[in-house]
Amino acid sequence: MKAIQNARVDGDHNIVVQANGDGIQIQVGLPHLTLVPPRNRLPRKSPGPVDLLNPYRRSIALVGRDADMQSLWDWLHSPRPIAVRTLAGRAGAGKTRAAIELIERLNKERPGQWFAGFVTGSELRRFHQKENLSQWSWARPTLVVVDYAASLVEPLRAWLSELAQHPGHQDRPLRLLLLEREAAANDGWLQSLTRGGHSDARLPELFDPLEPKRLDPLEAPEHRRRVLAEMLAAAGKLTGREPSALPAPGANPRFDRQLAQPVWEDPLYLMMAA
Repeated sequence: MKAIQNARVDGDHNIVVQANGDGIQIQVGLPHLTLVPPRNRLPRKSPGPVDLLNPYRRSIALVGRDADMQSLWDWLHSPRPIAVRTLAGRAGAGKTRAAIELIERLNKERPGQWFAGFVTGSELRRFHQKENLSQWSWARPTLVVVDYAASLVEPLRAWLSELAQHPGHQDRPLRLLLLEREAAANDGWLQSLTRGGHSDARLPELFDPLEPKRLDPLEAPEHRRRVLAEMLAAAGKLTGREPSALPAPGANPRFDRQLAQPVWEDPLYLMMAA
């Protein structure tokens, strides 16, 4: 005589399993998004001088980015339930470092409250295949950082098309931070994310703002000097050598003129020079 199986389901996001027979293996659970914390992208080997340039190592303090970081912090805590932002800047401008500092500040000032980290392209695709994002119920405030976003237009478009249909959760915001060297709302890869037919009319509304935010160049002489000095100190500590001292402002006019050149507006090149 066969057993009669019945199930009654109330509410949302339920999982119902009915099994009949022997030797059955069942795995139950909702799809889980895997984000990579910045510390997991650090090599385990002892650093050499070149490794000091790795943004994940945070070799020196973040200099001259107070306004940029405050803007990102305000964006995280805006009342919008879902928001996407594009952060653009040349190679070496500090896009990845800014994202790392944002995650670290969340971990320090909001410990355990936010789920934040970097997502890989394979994870973007895998999670979309497992979860309908228009009904995704993330458990806590979430920050997803996408590096080299232009190379991931296809999975990002799939994500955004479904998220545009999501009402959001007022008590647990979702933030997507897209990092790329070049971006324009009306051109190239970003335009392909934000433009579509009538069915995607809500998609551009996810962006806050629609236009990319560009990292400000390091223009203040004191900021450039500080990057040089801190990198020299970090290299000296690593190699066991006394770091070179920078000439005081005005003491070496030739040095001051060179430091004022546009080539030094990005921190990476100052770090390399040190």
